[in-house]
Parts: sequence; C-alpha cells; structure tokens
Amino acid sequence: GSAAAAIAEKIRSKIEEYVFEFKRKNLKITVSVGVSEWSIENPVDTATLIAWADEALFQAKQEGRNRIAVFEI
Repeated sequence: GSAAAAIAEKIRSKIEEYVFEFKRKNLKITVSVGVSEWSIENPVDTATLIAWADEALFQAKQEGRNRIAVFEI
C-alpha cells in the first residue's frame, strides 16, 4: 500500500476508537477517506489531485463507509 493510504488508515482508526463528549453524552463517530497521490512519474495539477481524492471518497462511501479508498489510475 501507499504511504498516504497508511496514514489515512491510521487517522480513520483513531477517529473510530475515540469517544467524543457532547452535552454530557459519549459519542463515537466514523470517517471515510479518499486518497490520491502525486508523484514524479505522474505529475498532475492540484485540481486533478483533489478530484481524484474526491472520486476515491465517493468510492469509500459506496463501499459501506468507515473506510479508506485509494484512487487508481
């Protein structure tokens, strides 16, 4: 897997484990993350990189949420 995906998974996992306190209630939340990466071999502009991450996020949500998805070219 990619370094970005590993970091995203660590963040996702920590959020899932954390108990948030709100108005004297304990809440647990989950998060889905879309990951894209820029590389020397495949340089793209910022708008493209963000669009790819957005596509990956949509994929993660379609696959059941509380997960990461990596954009694949």
